[in-house]
Amino acid sequence: MDKPFFEDAGMVRMERFMDLAVRRQKLIASNLANVDTPGYKTVDIDFEQELQSQMAGSAGQGISMAVTDTRHLATSTGDQGGLPAQARAVEGLTLRNDLNNVNIDREMSELSTNAMKFSAVAQMIAGKFRTLKSAITEGR
Repeated sequence: MDKPFFEDAGMVRMERFMDLAVRRQKLIASNLANVDTPGYKTVDIDFEQELQSQMAGSAGQGISMAVTDTRHLATSTGDQGGLPAQARAVEGLTLRNDLNNVNIDREMSELSTNAMKFSAVAQMIAGKFRTLKSAITEGR
């Protein structure tokens, strides 16, 4: 095997998927926290479009960055997983009298859907680790 276990295309995709799901979870939580804030506008990311752009842009490769000065920050992925996902105001939602457009039902539905997707990918990663463990212990 010429690639380490954690750097194969499937693991990279799953890692990026989970990073994006965590970012989206934070945005949804922020929307819910601001449900009564006058003038607050619902923000979200286009999950599928962001994921596709990440996969197309990297073609399964890691993010390539170069440190040209010792004072530069480390090239680790950081709290957003290195993803340039930009939060945008959600269009088409009904404004209330206080100019807030957060819809609790929509946000709870999005929260549930996002958590389900995250859980499914986490289970796939756990399966890969079970396979590795089985190989290490020779199926015992």
